[in-house]
Amino acid sequence: MLSKILKEGGLSKTKLTLYAYLNYQRAVKYLHYLQEAGLVQIDKEVKITRRGLETLEKIEEVLRGLGLGG
Repeated sequence: MLSKILKEGGLSKTKLTLYAYLNYQRAVKYLHYLQEAGLVQIDKEVKITRRGLETLEKIEEVLRGLGLGG
């Protein structure tokens, strides 16, 4: 569900943290790491980059191959 939301548009850091059931401070650190890696862009909202989308699609493909994705 979270990947669908990210693909369709951005989310605030707070909403993203709530959807992911993460501690806010830990989530913000992780988001900044993902931004440094070029996977997300953080402005007013967190948005997935083209590189992030490609990475997410590869992860989803692997999970489907393992029978863990829908």
